[in-house]
Amino acid sequence: MIHARKDYERIQDPEKKIPDDEPVFLVRAQDPAAPAAVEAWAAENDRIGGERALSDSARAHAQKMREWPVRKVADGPRAAASAATPPPIVVKAGVAEISGGSPGISTESFKSS
Repeated sequence: MIHARKDYERIQDPEKKIPDDEPVFLVRAQDPAAPAAVEAWAAENDRIGGERALSDSARAHAQKMREWPVRKVADGPRAAASAATPPPIVVKAGVAEISGGSPGISTESFKSS
């Protein structure tokens, strides 16, 4: 299996039902986008004439995901490292720019009265 995220490579198929070179994508219940992703798959499976029982199972699984108590937006393996070092904020002509991005925050909001 080829995972979209390298840190998921440890999740493998010991029975080799999935070919080594087949791409797979894993979504977790804690990801608020996961239930919609699973339901979209079920809808597409129905549209193309796939097994209805699989679609129903996916929808039931999406509901279990909605009920999962832990929620957090998906992040990558480098998220912890980048969170430790926030991007620099550069002030140019009274406007704050983050990491060389486009201007967005006026320094007026930072001035004390």
